[in-house]
Amino acid sequence: MLELLDHARLQSLSAFNDYLAGISIDITKHDNYDSRRFNTGIPQAFGNEFRDFHIGLSAIHDKDHRDVPINPISGLGFGLGDAENLFAIDTFFGISSVSPWSGEGFAHDSYLGFKLHKMILSKSFIAAGCENLFSFGRDRGLLKSYFLTADQIYEFNSVSLILNLGVGTGRFYTSVFKSQFNVEYDDALTDLGVFGSFSFVINNNFALQLSKVVDSFSFSSSVMPLSIIGLRRLYFGFAIMDLRSNLDRDNLSVTIMYVNQF
Repeated sequence: MLELLDHARLQSLSAFNDYLAGISIDITKHDNYDSRRFNTGIPQAFGNEFRDFHIGLSAIHDKDHRDVPINPISGLGFGLGDAENLFAIDTFFGISSVSPWSGEGFAHDSYLGFKLHKMILSKSFIAAGCENLFSFGRDRGLLKSYFLTADQIYEFNSVSLILNLGVGTGRFYTSVFKSQFNVEYDDALTDLGVFGSFSFVINNNFALQLSKVVDSFSFSSSVMPLSIIGLRRLYFGFAIMDLRSNLDRDNLSVTIMYVNQF
């Protein structure tokens, strides 16, 4: 069993990447960015289990976004099963249309994905799943992204190192998700793309992650600043979405998420 990392910390790392992927998908979908050059958020091989859930909101500054210059996405996730004794299912429902006063209303544009994950040793995890398995509203038709991923955790004193490596289809290799004119493109050089990350967690309260998806690098951090007053399940996250500056807008995204159990 893990000695340093608690279950909520692993939940938060998995959830944080779900929200980063949601921002990446939404920007690429609307603005026709090349997803090989702008792509962030990786599937971790651990996540929600039975009774676990998380809710959150992530946003990035977007001067071209209608109404207000902020592009937000929201979401919620929950789990079933037991990854240690059998396997667990982690689902994520992403919401692209967050405002109830614009467009067709709250959650009109949304998508659903899942992963099956398993602890194979005390500090080793594997998972397989699909992003955008079902999509709705203006998100309908998003390319499905199938993936296989693994995580290995190493613990040293008060610091934990998490190594992730995976392969996938869809956004993990396709150059463009979908143009703003609903024309699909697929000029990938290979059928599979590789992603991975290095994560450092200090005393469960602070995490840093450097990740790579195809040709895109990103850096993120998450912190639990309110633990001193007992709010040990509320996390704040910050991410530089593209370290190569291929994104023609502000690069910093902000996420707030709450993880707990029913």
